[in-house]
Parts: sequence; C-alpha cells; structure tokens
Amino acid sequence: MVFDFYTPVVLFDIDGTITEPRRLIMPFMISALCKLSEKAHIGLVTGSPASLITEQLNPLFESAPDSVTESIDLLPCNGTQRYYWDVDESKVMNVSSVSMRDKLGDGIYQRLLQEVQKLQAEFADMSASLNIPLCGNFIDYRESLLNWCPIGRCANFDDRNMFIEADATHKIRDKLITKLRSALANTQEIVIKYGGQTSFDIFPAGWDKTFCLNEFGLAPIWFVGDSCHPGGNDFELYEELKDVGRSFVTRRPEETVEIINSKIMPQINEYLKTLD
Repeated sequence: MVFDFYTPVVLFDIDGTITEPRRLIMPFMISALCKLSEKAHIGLVTGSPASLITEQLNPLFESAPDSVTESIDLLPCNGTQRYYWDVDESKVMNVSSVSMRDKLGDGIYQRLLQEVQKLQAEFADMSASLNIPLCGNFIDYRESLLNWCPIGRCANFDDRNMFIEADATHKIRDKLITKLRSALANTQEIVIKYGGQTSFDIFPAGWDKTFCLNEFGLAPIWFVGDSCHPGGNDFELYEELKDVGRSFVTRRPEETVEIINSKIMPQINEYLKTLD
C-alpha cells in the first residue's frame, strides 16, 4: 500500500497493548481492530520478531476478512522490519529489513556479544541463589535488534512469573542494564532498553520505534503503547507524537479499546471531515 497525506495510520505496540504479554489476541480486540480498519491503516510495532507476532496474532489472521488483514502492517524489531500477511500463502511476507551487524561493524558487534555473555554468566550464578530457572535461548539475534533474556526465551509462563517476581524484589534487570551500559559506555552507537517483562532490546542508536515512521510518508499517525515512560521501548515514538495529541498510554488491552473508541476514532473522523 502507498501511504500519502490522506491515509490515517494507527500504530500499536503488541504486548500489554493489544494482547496480554506473550498471549494470543482476544476476540474483543480483533473486533476493535476490524472496526478501526474501516477508517485507518494499522501498524503493529514491537521489539519481537515476526515469528512471535504471527504466533500471537494468528486468531486475527484466521478470522478477520481479507480486507482487514490487508490493512495491517507488521513492524517487528522496533519497526526496522516490515511484513504483511499474504492471504494466498497464509503467512507473513517480508517487505524490508536492515542489518544491525552491518550497521555496527563486526568489531563493535563482537564486543557487545562478549559483554552480554559475561553478564549472562553472572546472572547464572545469581539465579541459583534466587531459585530462578534458566530456560535456554538467552540471546536472540533478530537481524536489526539483539534481544537478551537472562532467564531464556524458552521460559514457560510459570518460569517467566518467577523471574518477574524476583526482578520486582531484587531489581535484577536494573542491575544488569546498569552494568552493560557501563561496559559499553564509550560505544555511543548502541542503545539498550528494557524489552517486555523479562528481557533487554539492544540496537543501533536511532533504531527505536520511531524508525517505522519512515514507512508512512506524510500520513497522519496515531500511537498507543504501554511502555511510554523514559527507558521504555515505546518512549521515543510516544514522545514524537505527543505534541500533536496523537499518542496514548495504555495499561491493558481493554483500555486500548477504550482509547480507540473514545479518543482515536473521534479524532480520525474529524480529520476525515476536513478532506470532504
């Protein structure tokens, strides 16, 4: 789809915004997005890779009309990649992506991996004393973003909850991110953010979620996210659109639907009237 000044676009974070963290999209949210797609194009921008987005949103792609799925862009890895749902193939197809390793260069990239692995070993020792399980797949390279999950991305929901509770008490991620930032203090090319509830997103400077705005030209854009505080992975995109009143903070999917209905839809309707 070609975007121009006349095409409203609504961007959403996924975990904590249109789904519960790492959970499937619910019918009430599918219904809300279907209704919204009648007035606007939808972009789903997240730090997760396309494979996880597809997994969580499969009920949407299976049940929504083709006209709806064709109005949705998937923007994984902070929007540095773009996918769409191919109706005929019943799978996501890549449109564009960039390479973090190419951007940073092998020297900086290898140093980053070394520092992450040192801290992962440190956490492994800590986890034993805190009775937190290690579950595997600690470092996930997603081409345009590196995700580091100390407990491991193979963790089930019980394992995740154990880590989340321990993190709230012992500030595990606060300590790890401080140490990693200190180790890479003279490397201005790298940004480290909290990713979801259990991990860190690491990427080149400038490759935060505002990166996805390059995809939509001069289209008017709205955004809803749950991690819009400083240091959160929605912060930069939220701030970019805050001054024009088109960014909103949510705490759960149910609140996101309220924001769509009470704030975004009225604004879009007013905007569309100006085009008549």
